[in-house]
Amino acid sequence: MNWKRYLQDKRVEILIFMVGVIIEAVFLAACQVETELFLVAVLVPLVAWLFCLLYDYYRKNSFYRRLFQNLDRMDQKYLVLETLESPRFYDGELLKEALYEANKSMTEHVNESRRVMREFKDFIEMWVHQVKLPVASLLLLCHNHPDENNKKYMEQIRIVKEVLHSRRHSDDIRNFVKGVMIESYIEPGNQKVGEHIYGKSITDPCLGWDDSERLLYEMAEGL
Repeated sequence: MNWKRYLQDKRVEILIFMVGVIIEAVFLAACQVETELFLVAVLVPLVAWLFCLLYDYYRKNSFYRRLFQNLDRMDQKYLVLETLESPRFYDGELLKEALYEANKSMTEHVNESRRVMREFKDFIEMWVHQVKLPVASLLLLCHNHPDENNKKYMEQIRIVKEVLHSRRHSDDIRNFVKGVMIESYIEPGNQKVGEHIYGKSITDPCLGWDDSERLLYEMAEGL
């Protein structure tokens, strides 16, 4: 704490006090008070005020010096409030209270941010397990199934039912998932080139007409 800046901050008080001392001295001189009494009446208040000024500077300088020393030693400077002793002057009490309120507000903001991030993380994990994985599985089953028996296309029915079940039990999923894609044709499965089976897919295996119709009715009942 710089004593010159301290005196500059106290300049109004110093000016008022000095004007009061001058007025007192003029009044005592006008009353022709004895020299000894004049000096006592003027110097005693002046010396007492100087000691008060020095004491006020000393306690404030000690407080702020410890404050900045603690700040210099700390990596997490926002914890400086925990290292402060109770100040012995009113300005310091106000400062400590202001730091406490600021620290409390920051802590609440950080906790709220963590809560939001935790909820978002939980939602993402739930979405991955209950929506993305079934939908991704559905797409994989529709496009990547080189097994010989060609029965995996029937998994579309199970996956659609799982998605509908998730929509019934989660408002977030209900708002997010608006539909599903099902590969369907007249005959179930698919055929190789040259088989010439009417109504049967020549590309990806598909649900047949009967399975598709049955699934659509079940979906309608579950919505």
